[in-house]
Amino acid sequence: MIRLLRDVKPSSPDSGISYDAHKVEEKINQDYPLQWSVNMYVMGYYNKIKEQFSNMEGDDFSFDELADEIRLAYHKLKREKLSQTELFNRLANWILEKEKLDNSYLEAARIIVAFFVQNCEVFEVENAK
Repeated sequence: MIRLLRDVKPSSPDSGISYDAHKVEEKINQDYPLQWSVNMYVMGYYNKIKEQFSNMEGDDFSFDELADEIRLAYHKLKREKLSQTELFNRLANWILEKEKLDNSYLEAARIIVAFFVQNCEVFEVENAK
């Protein structure tokens, strides 16, 4: 799926978006550039990624297993006391390593991490102060 994201045109910001009621600002502290980036990724790609994951569900893929794997990677990195930006970037790089993809897929990996921020596997609401 990450390979396909480089060629997917994002949704327009004013299109209807259905996602968790918690705002990105509730999960990301005063790191405004990261808040803005994650918000843009979520507005542009969240519904498309959600639909793609739904279409992939079956014997060879389980969204719940992927979400658990992302959550586990997040919690392992969280123990390193990284800033939210560092943690976000390390998760994106972890995805690239796991999928054996080069750096040309970094933005796509960041979009996937943003999806999981919105989906609550990465960054808890209590992170923001």
